[in-house]
Formats: sequence, structure tokens, C-alpha cells
Amino acid sequence: MAGDVNLFLTDLRDPSLGEIEVMIAEPSCRGKGFGTEAVLMMMSYGVTKLGLTKFEAKIGQGNEPSIRMFRKLHFEQVAVNSVFQEVTLRLTMNEHERQWLLEQTSHVEEKCYIDGSSESH
Repeated sequence: MAGDVNLFLTDLRDPSLGEIEVMIAEPSCRGKGFGTEAVLMMMSYGVTKLGLTKFEAKIGQGNEPSIRMFRKLHFEQVAVNSVFQEVTLRLTMNEHERQWLLEQTSHVEEKCYIDGSSESH
């Protein structure tokens, strides 16, 4: 396993907001686009299955590779927390952003796993 990607729905006042995070734990897998691909797929899931329209990522201030990756995915910095030494980046999905995201993930095929077997959806 190279790492993981997570989507948190924690703002009860705003169910259209998801906090996204990614970690590529295996050093030999970093810088190869796995993080970008994982984030795009998770965002696509959030938009198409959960109805999300906003994403936030909280990243350590010193994690320049991750900050650059999210900026390439159209996220913009909206806050800096000096206590936790992290920046918050946000993406609000308008129709243009939604179409761009769906194009980026058009090659992804969803599969349902039941009792060890899978079938395409």
C-alpha cells in the first residue's frame, strides 16, 4: 500500500463541505502522481455520490509538495493557522470545476465488492 486518502464530513451546518486529506506513506511512491490521482477520485466520489460542492484541505505549512499538488487541483489558500502551523486550502465546485473533475476521472470504473467478488457499475 502506497498510502491513503480520506474524506471527512464534519460540518453539520454545511453538509456540502468535505475535508480531504491524502498521505503517500511509502517514500518510493511519492512524486509519481498517486496522491493527485487518489484525491481526484475521492473528490469525484464526493461530488457524484455525496453531493459535495466544497472541499477543504488542511496541510502543514512546511509540506510544500502537498500544497503545490492541491493548488494544481484548483484549490486556493483561505487561512493560515499559526498555532497548528497549517494552511487551509479550499475548492468550491462551480459547473466548470465539476466538468473538469469529471473529465479528469472519466477513466475510473466503479466496482461493487460483495463476498470477495466484484462487478462493474
